[in-house]
Amino acid sequence: MPPRAAKRRPFRPGRAVPSPAATPEFQRMIDVATLGDDEERFAFDATPDELKALAKRFQVQALEDLHADAAVRAIGGGGARARVTFHASVLQSSVVTLEPVRSRIDEAFEVEFLPRAEGADGQEADSEDGQDLEALEPPGEVTDGRFDLGEMIAEYLSLAIDPYPRQAGEEFGEWHDAAPDGGTQKEGPFAALKNWRSRA
Repeated sequence: MPPRAAKRRPFRPGRAVPSPAATPEFQRMIDVATLGDDEERFAFDATPDELKALAKRFQVQALEDLHADAAVRAIGGGGARARVTFHASVLQSSVVTLEPVRSRIDEAFEVEFLPRAEGADGQEADSEDGQDLEALEPPGEVTDGRFDLGEMIAEYLSLAIDPYPRQAGEEFGEWHDAAPDGGTQKEGPFAALKNWRSRA
């Protein structure tokens, strides 16, 4: 099967989950000085410890696997451009029934990494090859000649995780409990809280 073409996703920084750790959970540093004009290929797989740490960061039951392939090249001025595809399996709890929900994520993105003096304030309008930077995702940052492609992948993964996971066919309001007459009655997941407040 041919590789998926990179597609451009709206970057929603308000939804991305940044790493709270001093060292990001999925750190993959790349030295710009080692890159050339031709794309260099990289493949990354998260270790079991990294998967556990990322699952905790994203507040999901488990991140079962994470693999990424990247094509990276220098773009001059101390910057780099990366084309990335990544694949992950995520285990979450249904927001309807709390039952486990497993989902497969297959995504792609393209991004530039620029030294802070060039990329932080958005002053440069065009990249080295004349492509409008506004057409790309907001740039990542090159610090001391290096950038963390793994953390960028983790942030895109956080954007791809469904914030309201549920099984196929499940709808909100389908929470059922046994009724006194032996039938069923619909109860929302906050019914216990309502009953507790009524006793207070």
